[in-house]
Amino acid sequence: VQRQEALRQDVEGREQDGGAWISLDAAKECLAPVLTRLKTKNVSGGQQVWIPADSAYAHQVLRTSSCPNTRREVFDSQHSDALGDQQMAMLLATRQQLARVRGYATWNDYAGREAIVRKPNDFLKAAWERMRPGVEADLR
Repeated sequence: VQRQEALRQDVEGREQDGGAWISLDAAKECLAPVLTRLKTKNVSGGQQVWIPADSAYAHQVLRTSSCPNTRREVFDSQHSDALGDQQMAMLLATRQQLARVRGYATWNDYAGREAIVRKPNDFLKAAWERMRPGVEADLR
């Protein structure tokens, strides 16, 4: 509730926090009473209105807009995570670097080897349990 209120008070909206530009006509259909509070811009096809992704305005557009393209734009703005994707890529690259620094070709090689080294008894017990039926059969 507090986040929704903060977004409602921040009528300018911050584009880096996510959101969607929708046509003025689509916004009039859903948000006519509060339209003057929202950020607008002129584009070649007319005016557009900025709808912050996680706001009461976005939820109102999703519930009431008759235009499927408008609803898709707002929905996509709420579910995009470009920053998270970038951070995940950096994490994976760092893991690969760590593995190479430690002398392994890949992170999987490093993680597998480290699991064996940390608990060798557990590894040996598990290996023995898997090999035992074959060894016993060979000995008979």
